[in-house]
Amino acid sequence: AQEPLVLGVKCLDDGACAAAGGAPSSGPILRYVRLLSRCPMCFAVVYTLAIVIVVLAFWRTIVLEEDLASFVRADGQALRYKDAADGAVEVQAEMNALSLGGGRRLAGATEWMSRRLTIVYAAKHNVSVLDSRCLREARDFEARLRALPGWAAACQGPPDAVLPRWRCDPGESFLAYAWPAQDPPDVAGERFRLHFSGNGTEPLPLPAVFAYFRELREAGEQRGELSNYFPSEDGANASETSEGPKLLRSTFTFPIAYGDEGEPLATLRAKQRVASAEYDVFVLQQVYPLLVAAAAELRYVEVFFDGSAIDSHEVTLAMQMDIMWALGSILYVTAYMGLHVRSVPFMIGGFFVIFASVPLAYVFTPAAKTTFASLMSLFLITVIDIDIIFIFNDFWSQSAHLGEADQRLAWTLRKAGKSCMATSLTTSLSFFANLLSCLQPLREFGLFMGLCVTNVYILALFILPPLILFSERRQRRRAQSKVGEAPPPPTEPAALQMAAGSTAPGALGAPAHLPPPAG
Repeated sequence: AQEPLVLGVKCLDDGACAAAGGAPSSGPILRYVRLLSRCPMCFAVVYTLAIVIVVLAFWRTIVLEEDLASFVRADGQALRYKDAADGAVEVQAEMNALSLGGGRRLAGATEWMSRRLTIVYAAKHNVSVLDSRCLREARDFEARLRALPGWAAACQGPPDAVLPRWRCDPGESFLAYAWPAQDPPDVAGERFRLHFSGNGTEPLPLPAVFAYFRELREAGEQRGELSNYFPSEDGANASETSEGPKLLRSTFTFPIAYGDEGEPLATLRAKQRVASAEYDVFVLQQVYPLLVAAAAELRYVEVFFDGSAIDSHEVTLAMQMDIMWALGSILYVTAYMGLHVRSVPFMIGGFFVIFASVPLAYVFTPAAKTTFASLMSLFLITVIDIDIIFIFNDFWSQSAHLGEADQRLAWTLRKAGKSCMATSLTTSLSFFANLLSCLQPLREFGLFMGLCVTNVYILALFILPPLILFSERRQRRRAQSKVGEAPPPPTEPAALQMAAGSTAPGALGAPAHLPPPAG
């Protein structure tokens, strides 16, 4: 069917125009478009500034949810009881480990906090971790850790510290007892005293080590429990005569003082953030590279580690790697959009519409922490809503029969707006349906993605029309400049013009300057 021609024809009413495929001659959309046509980029800048102001006004620091168990967190009284019990167990374990009476304060009224680093050694080659080669390699590795420039400073703590220094240097490590140093005797009759620092030159026989742990347990000391050093079930009853466990654990607890009692709460929190940041810098710049390099250097044991600052750092690295992989798809979309749209301002505006929807959805989502699934929205929204850009561009191309730019844009806004509203509404509702789930992370993801889809549609209605007008005018100016720079059409030489059109009477086709033939 041939499309009706409405160029230069005004419809009697908006319904007739719609039936004929034209644009209405009046109405709020057309009035808005005419106002928009006065300065398209002014509207685009105002809309962009409004988005930036809203995001900055409601922005909050992004806190990632690093607990993978939170992805299966569901509603219900049983889960709340479980969370309360887990919290109580963690507090009690920390109190027992630090041998404190329940406070997080050093003697002398010094405010403090603790940071922990846990290293697990797994024996290679199907041998016991108590094998002499495994023990020596792990002991040398911990010696390298404790020799780091920032290790001694992190273990120092204030002079009135209640937390024992040995929990950090040499740490709660089986290797410190297996390689004790010999100190001079304190009383007469002693040959030497053993200092369980892990700095000895020769290992202590394993039967003697386990005998010492047995004495500690009989004395009621927590550090004599073998489960502190052997996390596996076979390690709970480890002895020198058993086949031997496969795993060995070392724990290092750093006391970090950051203020004094009596200081304002705001001051204490600021000092705590500074002290925590300094510790994170020490771990990420000195400890973490050595832990990562151990995977390739050690021959007899594998190293697994966990601790403060490391978890969030590895999550950040994983997200950065995912973003790098996603750049390939974004570059493909960019190349295809450039070939299809053929307008750099419109293409940039389209990507702004897509990516600006994510921070807007973040500030509108009432969640204290951001899950990994919500971070995937940057990739999902590019795949889901990129078609809106093509829909607006295609409707603008199909409106060429309307002639005037105002009529074309009003028709495009009405047609593309209806088409995109149908797809955006159904997609956002499908995400919002997850709000009925009993899983908390799924509800957060559904709300976040639903807001992203809705934001893309609203931003497209405001940002894309002025960019369409700007791009159209830009292309017209370029076309006019090319026409003005084109050379004039070539003219025929004067002799050819005279030969073609100036002949003497009586001489058909003869040049005018030639004499007539003799009679």
